[in-house]
Order: sequence, then C-alpha cells, then structure tokens
Amino acid sequence: MSKRFKQQVKQLRKTSQLVSTNEQSKISNQTKENVRKFGFLMRRALDQGKIPAALKNASQMLDGLRTSALSPKNYYDLYMQVSDELRYLEFFLQEDIKSGKSASKLYKEVQFIEAIVPRLYLMVTTGSVLIKSQEVETQDVLSDLIEMCKGVQHPTRGLFLRHYLSQMTKDKLPDKGSEYASSNDQELLSKSIDFTIKNFVEMNKLWVRIAHQKTPGNLTKKEKEIAQKNLDIERKELKILVGTNLVRLSQLEIVTLEVYTERVLPLLLQQINECGDPIAQEYLMEVIIQVFSDDYHISTLPSLLQTISKLADGVNIKQIMISLINRLIKYSESNVEDINDKEQIFTIFSKGIGLITKERKNLPVKDLLSILNSLIQLALQLNPKQIDYIDRVLRFCYNSASESGSLSRDIIKEINNLLTTPLTKYNNVNILLEFENYSPLIELLPYGDRRKIALKIIENVLQNSTYIRTSDKVKKLTEYVKILVQDETDMPSESEEDEYQKTLFLAEQDAVCRLVHLLKSKDHIESFKIVQVLAQKIGNGGERRIKHTVSPLVFSSLLLSFKIRDYIEDNEEEQYPLSPKKIFEFVYKIVTSLTPLFPLISLKLLLQCAQASDKCGFEAISYEFMTKSILAYEEHVVVSKVRFEMITLISSTLQTLRVFDEENYSTLANHAGGHSSKLMVVNDQARAVYMCSYLFWIEDDEEEDDSEEDEEADEDKEKIYFKDTKRLQGCISRAIRVAGSLMESASMFQLLFEILNVCLYFLRYDIEQINTDYINTLLELIHRKIEENNTDLSELVEPQMFNFYKSTIKHIKYCQSQDETEDLFKEINISISLKDLK
Repeated sequence: MSKRFKQQVKQLRKTSQLVSTNEQSKISNQTKENVRKFGFLMRRALDQGKIPAALKNASQMLDGLRTSALSPKNYYDLYMQVSDELRYLEFFLQEDIKSGKSASKLYKEVQFIEAIVPRLYLMVTTGSVLIKSQEVETQDVLSDLIEMCKGVQHPTRGLFLRHYLSQMTKDKLPDKGSEYASSNDQELLSKSIDFTIKNFVEMNKLWVRIAHQKTPGNLTKKEKEIAQKNLDIERKELKILVGTNLVRLSQLEIVTLEVYTERVLPLLLQQINECGDPIAQEYLMEVIIQVFSDDYHISTLPSLLQTISKLADGVNIKQIMISLINRLIKYSESNVEDINDKEQIFTIFSKGIGLITKERKNLPVKDLLSILNSLIQLALQLNPKQIDYIDRVLRFCYNSASESGSLSRDIIKEINNLLTTPLTKYNNVNILLEFENYSPLIELLPYGDRRKIALKIIENVLQNSTYIRTSDKVKKLTEYVKILVQDETDMPSESEEDEYQKTLFLAEQDAVCRLVHLLKSKDHIESFKIVQVLAQKIGNGGERRIKHTVSPLVFSSLLLSFKIRDYIEDNEEEQYPLSPKKIFEFVYKIVTSLTPLFPLISLKLLLQCAQASDKCGFEAISYEFMTKSILAYEEHVVVSKVRFEMITLISSTLQTLRVFDEENYSTLANHAGGHSSKLMVVNDQARAVYMCSYLFWIEDDEEEDDSEEDEEADEDKEKIYFKDTKRLQGCISRAIRVAGSLMESASMFQLLFEILNVCLYFLRYDIEQINTDYINTLLELIHRKIEENNTDLSELVEPQMFNFYKSTIKHIKYCQSQDETEDLFKEINISISLKDLK
C-alpha cells in the first residue's frame, strides 16, 4: 500500500462523512487493488503451508473494509470481493484441521490482530471452522462471536460484518436433528433463536443508522438533497442483508407455531415499532409476511394488524396489507377446508382495516380501496356463499369514497375494480342483486365509468345465459344498469358524441335488447309483472333508446300470451287470473303510444301483434291492430319508397291472418288494395297492386287432417278461406295497365315478367278469369312491346331479367309436357315468345 494512500485512508477513518463520487471511485479502485494484491499473497502463503503469514496477509487484505468513505453500494462491491477470498481461506483451514491441527488454537491466534475489523472477520471465519470441528460447544462460539461483533458500531462496517457472521453460521445453528446440537433440550436449542434475533436486531439498528450519515459539508443544499436521496436508494439495495436473518429464522424447525407466537413474533414486531424508520418498517413487515408460514399468520393476525396500524408515516401500508391478504388468498385456494374459522379471519381483517383508518388519518382513499378490493377477494375465496362479507366491504368502500369529496382517477379505478371483482367471481348476476351496497357504489362513478360497469353486468348476464326470474330482481337490475336504459343528467348530448360513441351506444342498446329476453319467470303471472316493470323503465328511456328497446319488450309479451294460452288449454283452467287478452291490451297501449314518435317501428309491431292475436283466435283484437297499422300508414308514412315497403308489409301480413269473417277481411283487403293503387311511383304502384291480388285467393291450411284416409277423401275438395276472383283479376289487370304505361323499357318488361308468373300461379287453381286466354293476351302484349322497340329482348333488359323470362317460358313448356298439368297449360301459346328469346 502506497504511503499517500495510507494517509488518505487514515484521514478518512477520522470522519463519518461520505466523500464525493469521484473520490469514492478512486478510493474504491485502490482498495480493490489492495484486496487483489494481499489476497494473492494470502493464497500463496496457504499453498506453502505458512498459516501465520496467510493470516497476516488476510488481515492486510481486510484493512480496506475499515473505510468510512465509501457509499453502501461501493462498500458492498468491496465486501463481495473480500468474501470470495475469505471463502478460500475457510476451505483451506477446514482441510488443515482435518490433518490434526487445533481449531481452538487458530481461533485464539486471530484474536491478537490489532485492527478490530480484520480481527472480527477472521474470528468469524475461524469460528466457523471451530464449530465445524466440534472441539467446543457450538453455542459457546456463537455467543462469543455475537458479543465480539458489538465492537464495530459504524453502520456500514457493522452491517456487513454481521451479515458475514450470519452467512458463515447459517448452516451451523443448532436445530432439531442438527449435527451441531449436542442434545434436543428445548432451552438449549432456543439459543439459536436468540442468536439469530440478536443479530437481526443489531443489523437493523445499523441499517437504520446509515440513513443518518452526513453528506460532505462543501455541497450545496440541492446537492445534499440529491446525495441523501441517492443514499436512501443505495440503502434500500442493502435491505436483503438484514432480511437474511429472518429467512434463516423461518427455516429453523424449533420455531414452531407456539414458539413463533410467544417468542419470535413479539420480538420482531417490537423491533419494527422501536426503529421508527419507514424504509425499515416497510421492508421488515414484507419479509415477515413472505418468509413465515401462512398458518402462522392466521394465528397471529391481530398482532400483525395492530403493528401495521402503528407504522410510521411514509410506510406503504397498502402494499403490506395486500401482500398479507394475497398470501392468505393463495393459501386458501388449496387449503380452504383446513381453515376452521373463516368468519373470524374476515372479522379480524375488517377490524384491523378499521383500526388502520382510525390510526392513520392521512391514509389515501385510493390505498384504502385497494386494500378493500383484496379483502373482497379473500372473502370470495374463504366463503363465496357468505355474501354479507362482500356487502359489508362495499358499504365500507362507499362510505370512504363518498366522504373523500371529488374522486380522483385512481379512486375511480379502484371502485371499478371493487365492482368488477364479485361480478367476475360469481358469474351470476342473481347473486350480485342480493347486495344492498352495490348500486350506491356505482352511483359514485362518473358517467363514462357507470356506463362501462352497466355494460359489463349486462354482458355477464348474456354470456352466462343468466335468467332473472322475479320482478323485484328485475327492478334492482334496472337500477344497476339504468344508465343504459334511461337518460342521465350528466350524460353528453348526442351532438357531442363522436362516431365511436355513437357506435358504442348502438352496441349497448343491442345488449339491452338481448337482455330483455332473459328476464322472465316460469310463473306466467310473475313474468307479466316483469314486463310491466320493464315497460315502466323502458318507457322513461327517452326517444333515442325507445326505438331500440320497445321491440324486444313487445315480442317478449307476445310470447307470454302464447304461453298463457297453451297453459289454459292444457290445464282446462277457465278461471286463470291472467288471460292473453290482458297481455294484448298491455301491448296495445305500448305500441300505439309509440306511433307519433316512430311510426314505422310502431306499424311493424302492430302487424306482429295482429298476427299473434290471430294465432290466439281474437278477431276483434287482431282487427284493431290491423286497423291501427293502416291508420299509422295513412297518417305518418309520407316517403314514397317507404310507403311501398309498408303497404307491401301490410298486404303480406293480412294474407297470413285467418281469424276474420268475410266482412272484416274484405274491408281490410280493400283498404290495402286502395292504398296500393295510390302509390306515386308507377313501378311501385304496379308491383304493390299485383301483390294485392294474393289477398283475394287465400287457402285455409289450419284445419288439415293428418289422417291419410281423410287426405285421400278430401283430395278433390277445394280448401279456400277467402276468394274474390273478380277483384283478383282486377288487381292483375290494373297492374298490367300500369306496367304497360311505363316509358322505361327495362322496368316495364321486368314488371310484365313478374305479373306473368303471378298469372301462372293462379292458373293452377282453375280460376275463371285467369285462364290460358288471359295469359296468351299477356304474352302477346309482351311480344308487341318488344316489336315496338325494334330490337332484341336481350338488348332491352338486363341479363338477369332476360334469363328470368327465359326460365318462365321453359317452365310453361315443361308443364305442357307433364300429365298432371298438361290440361291447364296446353292452350298457352309460347311459340312467339320462343322467337323473342332467340
């Protein structure tokens, strides 16, 4: 070692101040070089069998650890380099002892080394060899070493020295079945616990004192703050040195539950309380939670929670509590049956959290909610059927969040997690509906988050096909998801929404519509109560929502009417308190009230209701629904394209109804035909009119007999529900006139081809007015129109329509060749038409 360097080190040993980074780097490099040099000399002396020389070189190598100038991080690097050299020394000495030399003598020799730090490192090294030789009682050596180490009180030097002591003795502590225990006497063995705890306590004190080392006096205030901050960071990197004692303590077999409860934990918690250092307290609580057994924690929960509540300001209480709860959650996943008093565990935690909030007024609400979210997960794991646990936590959350005033984004995130956790765990909204404090907690959230939670609830119902069977539960569910069912005061206006928000709105309403079909009971009366509840909620939903949500409500009600009808018929129950008529009256009020707002939706629903009441055999009700649909058409449908679609829908619906007498049916059919002939667009008028022809030739297919004998007996019997051949022919003739008046050739021919197929359909029924002469006249008209255009048909129409007409002619030709249809089709003259197709 150079003379200048010795002077620098000597000066640095007189002060407790840390030097600047550049100076530390120089000192560190020089000291490491010194370790390499004397480490080499030590190894060479050992190889030559010169033990005294080796110990002398080892002492000079260890001299660098006496410095106070290095930061914890740089000191740690130096310590690791020295440790490698000392391990070589220990191994050599152990081999040397085997040859008959005395370990006790060697242990005494190193005690004469002048410098205390090198002396103690070498005492620990030779002490380890002495214990292994078993020349003296292990406890005597351990007691001597733990006492001797008190001689180094500098925080950094003392901390690393005691860590070295811990590492060198960790496999030599007397324990049950250990080779270093002369007997199994509990009192004797407990000295291993005392040794470990004493070492831990001293190391923790030293570790805490590192934070109070002074920074160089020539630094500015800002530089001192940065230096102190860096010191805290480096100090945290040394925490594992302290934690290794607790790890070793947890591995001792003599530390039973009783010993842990009565001796170990009280001493550890006392040290945590007394040190008062946030960094130390936080780390040590984490270590205790992680290294000791879960069943130990269950038995000592009150003590742990009591200590946690009294930790210093600056300690991350949230992380400690979550770590503790998560340990028990994982334990209960595989050992839930082994936990005897699950309610007591939850109660202890509840009281503990209450104590924490009382003792720590400055505990952030977001941290408290994070803890409560973990507590909900524990409650769900311990006993998911005990919903009172979760509801109590939700009430605690509500009270805490509501008292905090305005909610930060972090608090909102935690509330979302609290609401989602039980939903995900149960996957059954029926259980969720039993909570009393779920809905109030939702109401604390801002609009966007309430919207997301409501959608999650509905999606959970849909994904799991969860039926809600009572009106009371449906009321509660609509409270949970009311933001998707009705307007809210804090919702943005439609003009403020972007395209994504509008698309999201449609997806939400689609989910609500699908939800309606899962809200029904096996009891029909209760089902009717459910649809009444839904009608009230949906009716207050605002125009923007009603147009989506009314339809599933109506269809659900109509399905209920069928079920009631079947139930009454099957059980011959004449006095059943609920009739299908009452359902239709209920639906009638809903649908007719919708007409002024959304006439098209109302019209379509009225037609559906007419079909449903027809199936139930209610003529007057079906007639009323059809009348209302025609009135809705007359009063509210003005767009030409839409008028065609709606009158076509009215006509096709009327064709399916069978409950009317001739007078009522004729009245409705005349209205449909009249409106068809009044359409402004000629194409639409022609098409609507010929489609009305089907209204005047309706087959009755409801009273067919399944018997083969009856089928054969009635084979020639005509089954017609309503027929008026004159009006049928009148519709077709009018359609032909209107189509023939079109100026646009392609549209005209398309309509004529369609009307031709209609005529062929009615030809099979041997209707007097629609005969082969009538069809031949139509074919001649088509031919004449082609000649008037002075070009081929393929040039006048689209290929698709040309092929359509071609297929029609081929069909006529085919029917002329079949025995069962030859008489009907043989008089049709297709020769001219075949020429037109060439």
